[in-house]
Amino acid sequence: MTLADAETSAEALSMARQELEALTPMLDGLRRQAVFCLVDISVFVGSERQFTNGVELSPGDLAWFAERGLGFAVSAYPVSDEEEEEDA
Repeated sequence: MTLADAETSAEALSMARQELEALTPMLDGLRRQAVFCLVDISVFVGSERQFTNGVELSPGDLAWFAERGLGFAVSAYPVSDEEEEEDA
């Protein structure tokens, strides 16, 4: 799943939470074994569709991840539409 599949950061977080809920038994097992789990949301910036982007986390969002023992990261990757422009 990518943020590109979502129109807003709220939608992306909702999608991530749904996927992670399905993994709850596995995540619980990993946490009992002291395995560090990290959710890394990738943000692509620079394209025409997403020239700028961001992820907004409410205190409730942060608590949701913390309650499940999940670390959280946001990684940004630059992209461009140059190749698409050259193909046109």
